[in-house]
Amino acid sequence: MRNIISNINKLSQWSGEIVSWLIVIMVILPTFEAVLMRYILNTPTIWSQELTTFVFGCYFVLGGAYCLKEKGHVAMDIFYNRLNPRGRGIIGILIFLCILLLCGTMVIHGTSWAWKATITGERSETFWHPIIWPVRWAIPIGSGLLLLQAFSNFIIDIKMVITGEEAKNE
Repeated sequence: MRNIISNINKLSQWSGEIVSWLIVIMVILPTFEAVLMRYILNTPTIWSQELTTFVFGCYFVLGGAYCLKEKGHVAMDIFYNRLNPRGRGIIGILIFLCILLLCGTMVIHGTSWAWKATITGERSETFWHPIIWPVRWAIPIGSGLLLLQAFSNFIIDIKMVITGEEAKNE
């Protein structure tokens, strides 16, 4: 079990480190558009803002597993930290059930949606008209990664409920 937790945590760490580089793109694109193209060359582009939105969407969805691994999501720590390890484990199990429902749905329906977009060559309705299936695939992939990390945390929470001792991410 320790191996499973460790491997899932490594996958979340690895994916988070890769996805974090999207921030660089999200800084470069608007800077390129606003400073160089618009104010210096006086030839604004159409595609920069939409591409920045696509990149941000991918960053947001694909970074969820890393954020969960690092406990970076919003939490009600004022209540959670007052609980004993068993209580925290029970809360963690309930949270896992919510994540399972939400992410399971997003993986199933998101895959169908992304597959359809890929097969049909779906494009944005804007003037730029780019293909959008790569962005659609970020939803089921990101949801799957988040679900895996939630499963890793779930195993730790079960151990906390059984033993009554604080458990750490492996």
